[in-house]
Amino acid sequence: MIIAISSRVTEAINYFEKRNSISFDTVKYFEHLGITVLLVPNNLNNIAAYLNKFLIQGVILTGGNNINPDRYNSLENLTDVYLERDNTEDALFNFAISNKLPLLGICRGFHFINVQLGGGLVHNISGHVNKYHKLISEDIIYNNNEVNSFHNQGISVDKLSSELFCLAKSEDNIIEAYENKEKKILGFQWHPERNYNEFDS
Repeated sequence: MIIAISSRVTEAINYFEKRNSISFDTVKYFEHLGITVLLVPNNLNNIAAYLNKFLIQGVILTGGNNINPDRYNSLENLTDVYLERDNTEDALFNFAISNKLPLLGICRGFHFINVQLGGGLVHNISGHVNKYHKLISEDIIYNNNEVNSFHNQGISVDKLSSELFCLAKSEDNIIEAYENKEKKILGFQWHPERNYNEFDS
């Protein structure tokens, strides 16, 4: 199974050079699940043409970098924003939807899908950076499972797109998982590739 996966934009420390990157943990995690990941660079001229060269069976939008606040009408002043990545994930989102492929969003990808579908984000959330907390859900698959948390932005109940259904929340009412079954969308706020356990497998 080949899954197209987005990459973050990083910059060299000692000189200016933008790079496409992905964590070793991410590749290792999906390999463990029997998935071959196809890295999608952020500087392609024609993403659809690139993807059409392969038998893509799904799309994953990963974590890292901030989404341009203009995309969700926010006045928040954010750093680590790269228009190349926003445009690439916009194309990946559209490719998945138009081809009716499963689409998974993790952390930033979780945020991006919500924004694409008309939702928004809240900023400067306390108690969600380098923490673990339990999920609250009516679904026994999610309820009471402990997940990691590495974000200071998130989706509150009132910022969730009307096209997405909440699967799980944190104790302070931040959305932790959502889905849209018709569009084959699933999103997680946490990082299953980091310290993954039986629940994340």
